[in-house]
Amino acid sequence: MLALVSLTRNACRLCEAELISVFTLPSTPAANAFQTTRAAAVSLPKFPLEVNQCTRCEHFQLGVVVDAVHLFSDYAYTTGSSPALVEHFSELAGLLVAELEKNNLANRKSIILEVGSNDGSFLAAMRTLGCNVLGVEPAKNLAEAANDCGIATLNTFFNEKTATLIAKDGLIDAFVATNVFAHIDDLRGALSALKSCAHEQTIGVIEVQYVGALLEKGHFDNIYHEHLDYHGARTFGWALANTGWNVTRIEKISTHGGSLRFWVKNSQAGGRFSVGEDSSAYLQEGTRDFTREWKTLAKKVCAVGAHLREQLRPYNRVLCYGAPAKLTTLMYGLGLEQFPFIGVIDDAPSKQFKFTPGMGLQVLPATALKEANFDAVLVCAWNYSVGIKQKLRNAGVTVPVIVPFE
Repeated sequence: MLALVSLTRNACRLCEAELISVFTLPSTPAANAFQTTRAAAVSLPKFPLEVNQCTRCEHFQLGVVVDAVHLFSDYAYTTGSSPALVEHFSELAGLLVAELEKNNLANRKSIILEVGSNDGSFLAAMRTLGCNVLGVEPAKNLAEAANDCGIATLNTFFNEKTATLIAKDGLIDAFVATNVFAHIDDLRGALSALKSCAHEQTIGVIEVQYVGALLEKGHFDNIYHEHLDYHGARTFGWALANTGWNVTRIEKISTHGGSLRFWVKNSQAGGRFSVGEDSSAYLQEGTRDFTREWKTLAKKVCAVGAHLREQLRPYNRVLCYGAPAKLTTLMYGLGLEQFPFIGVIDDAPSKQFKFTPGMGLQVLPATALKEANFDAVLVCAWNYSVGIKQKLRNAGVTVPVIVPFE
């Protein structure tokens, strides 16, 4: 395995202005760097987790950038392993087709591009609705899986070079990027590159985790090295407009603990950030003191950690359920490294029988519930806690189930 490489960004990735630190967590390994041996997992290097704020545009972002090649070339997270996300993508596909029809783009067997297409779950839903689809996915294992299922996927990062290559085979009618624009260091470059493979009527939908929800709910474990950016409606809206995309609508959605969905249209005359009344609630961010909220978040982390450690203290063999990237930040951020965890249950085959970054907990399939000896369950994929609790009941698990943030 190649050594991980990192760099420190001292200027805002949106406007190049100076950055100031607003929130710091303990250093962690790369959150999705699952390893085939425990020894390799516990010996992974750790990187600082510090959130900075731009002094000009107020965009929130990590200061330390871990090389994307190492983070994403082989990726353990698969969207298809989450029933909730598959349902979300199916709904989104229907909404996008309706939007294509509204814009008179559905009669030409629409060409849909997905940036960061993972295993092709969303594009499969679009193909079912009669669209031509193309994915761009940097993880070789995921791109191969998608191609094997008949979802045309380019195994590369999305940038100007990729967009130019796509344009040679035809301009896209729509693009989709779900929870991808948190991962990209060159944000302006990626947004501009989309213009290079779009025609004058191209529409797009972008979903990003909402920094306002993260701060309000205290979900600090959504902060890890893959998530370079923490987006607000106002800041990201202006970034879209400044790269030639008209923001037509912003919706609040529930995925990933609270996200924003931006609907955009291509603009040849320069972008415009002017949305309807249905979006106004998410644009009134001028009255929020986000700097103060980051300071409050630090206090919430201390409170959540104390409460969770108190809940776990009576138990000697704790089984975790869910091995999302947030597990790593949760464990290190709350000081849980020394608790008697015996392993992790996760439904993603790509993670099973591997070991979690840093702590080296083995990931097992749900069938292990019948054989494992445990006296409590910690739900690390807390955003899917309702479904996980039902699975535990179905499996006959009667020990206490502990969910962070509840």
